[in-house]
Parts: sequence; structure tokens; C-alpha cells
Amino acid sequence: MTSARTDGARWWPVVVIGVVGVAIAVVASGRLQPPAVWLVADAIGLVAAVAAGTAFAITAFRRPGRQLWRLTMAVAVLGWATGQAIWTWHRVIDLRPMTFPDIENIFFFMLPVGVLAAFVHIARTERSGRRGYDRAAPLPVLVLDCLIIIGGLAALLWETTYGATTHTATTSPGHEALTMFYTITDLVLILLAMLVAITLHSLWQERLAWIIGGLLAIACSDAGYAYMISAGIPAPPATDAGYMLGPALLFIGATVPERSGRQRRTPALLSLPYLPLAAVCGIVLLHAGACRPAEIYFLVGIVILVVVRQLLTLRELYDAHDRLSHQATHDPLTGVGNRALLTDRLTAAQAMPRARALLYCDINEFKAINDEHGHPAGDELLRITAQRLLDVVRATDTVARIGGDEFVVLLDPAPTEHRPLIDRIAHRLAQPVPLRTGAVRITVSIGYHPLPPDTDPEQALAHADAAMYRAKRDDTG
Repeated sequence: MTSARTDGARWWPVVVIGVVGVAIAVVASGRLQPPAVWLVADAIGLVAAVAAGTAFAITAFRRPGRQLWRLTMAVAVLGWATGQAIWTWHRVIDLRPMTFPDIENIFFFMLPVGVLAAFVHIARTERSGRRGYDRAAPLPVLVLDCLIIIGGLAALLWETTYGATTHTATTSPGHEALTMFYTITDLVLILLAMLVAITLHSLWQERLAWIIGGLLAIACSDAGYAYMISAGIPAPPATDAGYMLGPALLFIGATVPERSGRQRRTPALLSLPYLPLAAVCGIVLLHAGACRPAEIYFLVGIVILVVVRQLLTLRELYDAHDRLSHQATHDPLTGVGNRALLTDRLTAAQAMPRARALLYCDINEFKAINDEHGHPAGDELLRITAQRLLDVVRATDTVARIGGDEFVVLLDPAPTEHRPLIDRIAHRLAQPVPLRTGAVRITVSIGYHPLPPDTDPEQALAHADAAMYRAKRDDTG
């Protein structure tokens, strides 16, 4: 039974796309004449949009914890469907010429605004549930990515729509305003698609892929109409293909099952901000002699944004490298060094002829304290002990935790008299330790071992450990 449901969920999107594809082929074939061809194209898009909006609304109440972004998408898509219905009435029934502004344009604009709110909610929800090391780029880099995308798309649309066409005398100011409206809609929709892909590149999910595909399909038809209006030529029926396919893809995205668990990373999505810029650079190179100074300055501004973005990325990489290095060489509980750091310091000490020594410190009866007060209290005791050691030793010395309750101090350089230092450490660590379960007192056994030249780090630690056990036996009599 489960297999049958899985196969149905896998194949029904293909059926939906196939039906819409056949309708697009009929519309683009030229066999239907206006207004019949417009009726078929608009009806397919309208039915798909109503189905998508309804699906978003229904699934919002069937999937707990996912209501807000789905309800926002339902309002956005149903608003677009309302605009499509009004547009169909004017274009097919009363055959009214296109004007601007008009009421359907207001409903059309509900789509990018609503999708923006939905995607912001998705990004915040998904990112808040991830650990810091598994998140995407920081906010400043994402902002620069947005600016690069907007700048690149704006230049690309200018070159392909306005700069590549000659405006006719019959193009009215309303048509020019309508062209700008659809151009801005293109920028918003495509920017949303790329921004979500970049922001959630490690959380890529199938439902987002369908939704983004639908938005891109609608954006392509918007761009086609913008070009035709700017050129002053009638739009062919094929221009409506995106309006037919886009809502169908949104419907699939609203109903597709959500995948739980960690999603596959998609590093290739990180290159998306540079695709519009690369296209603009190619157009500028092809028309180098005809480029206006303003276009060159605009392109230089985008390149500057790219440079700043890369500098921020390099800084983030260096910071990440520092964090990883610190995690690899420091104890996560106490914050002092670990065995790896101590071994590195001991190895480096062999190359410098200077007297050094090791102090091996062991907390007496730590297991009894841990059992009596609990493991959280024992962890707090270790953290306080590490901090007190740091307070006593010098800045040139290295404190490391190499075992459960064992700390080693590399003295660099070794003191002339080590007994006063041991007494200061023992006195500092013997002071009451305030824990949540009550104050405790501890004693420590400290072994001192001077480091001869060319001493192997493991042998040095073994000798210091033996010195600590000798001190423990002497203390217990």
C-alpha cells in the first residue's frame, strides 16, 4: 500500500506537467485564433492558479507548524488568480484594450509580495533550527548577493528589453509604465528564487524546487510581454506559456510531500549571483563599441559589489579556519588546551634551547565528588579549576586538560624554584568551589618534571605523570 502511494506521488506531477504541456503546444501551434486561443491559455493558467492557492490553504491546516508560510502563499497565488480572471474577462469577453494602472495589475502584484513574505518565513524557520556551522552565508554576504543579482538582472533586462529595442511612437506612457511594472516583477520573482536557493543551499527541498520553478516560469512570460510592449509589437500566443505552466508547478509544490531529515547540499547554487552578471558582461563585450558610459559605470559598480562580497567571504573563511583550529587544539569543556596543543608546544620546544618543565595536576577524589553532586557539577568544577590554573600561571605558560580530571602545565621558561609555584597552585585550587549543589573543597596532587633537551613529548608526559603519582603517594603517607 505504501509503495502504491509512493509511485502515485512520484508520477502525478509528470501527468500534470504533461497535460499543461499539451495545452501549451496547442496554444503555440497557431491552429486556434483569437479570442479562442487566449481563452484556452488564460483558462489553463486560471484553473491551475486556483488549484494551487486552494492546495496551499488546505495543506496549511493539515500540516501543523507549517501554516503561516502556506497561508501567505495561498493569499498570494489566489490574488494572482483573481488578476488572471479579470485579465481574461477583458481580453476574451469585452475585448477592452490594455490600460495601466488597472485593478488586475494590483492583484498580479500580490504574488511577488506574498511570496516574499512566505520565503522570509521559510528561511527564518529553517535557519533557526540549524546549528551555526550548518548554516549558509552570513547576512552581509546575502545582502551583497541580493544587490549583485538585482544589479545584474536590471542591466540584463535593460540590454535585452529597452536597450535592444526602438520604442515606437504608438507606445503610450501607460504601456511604458506597464512594462516597468512587469520588469520589476521579474526582478522580484527571480531574486526570490535565487535568494532562497543561496540561503537554504544546505536545506534544499523538493517543494521549494517546484515553487521556484513556477515563479521562474511566470517571470519568463512577464519578461516576454515586457519585451513585446517595449518593441511595440503584439505578443504571440506562446508568450503565455509561463502563465500556464507556472501555476501548475506551484500546485505541485503545494501538494508534494515534505522530506524530513538533512537535505543534500547543492554547492553549485552558490554561483547563481554571478550568472546575470556574466550574461551582462557577454552582452557588453559583443556590443563594446555601442555601449553608453552609464552602462559601463553601472557594470563597474556591480563588479565593485562582487569584490566586496569576495572580501567578506575571505574574512568568513579565515574566521572559520580560526574556529576550526581552536576546536582542534582546545578542550570544549574548559576552554584550555588539549593533548594535541600540548604535544605541538612540546615538539616546538625541542627546537629552542631554553629550560622548560611540566606540571602534572590531578584532582584527588574527583570521582566521589562527581558521583555525589552529579555530572553537571563535576563539569563546573573542572571549568573553575582550569580558570584558576590560568589565573596562577604566566601568560607564556600553556595549560592543557589531557584527561578526565588531569591538567598539565607547560612552564616556559621553567622557574628557578618550582616549589613556590606548586604551593601557590595548590593553595588556589584548595579554595572553596561554589557549585549549584553547594560549595566543595578539593586537593590536588602535582608532579614536577624538568624537560631535558630533545625530549619526546609522550615520554615527557609519562615522566610528569610518574612524578604526580610519587607526589600523591607522599601526600597520603
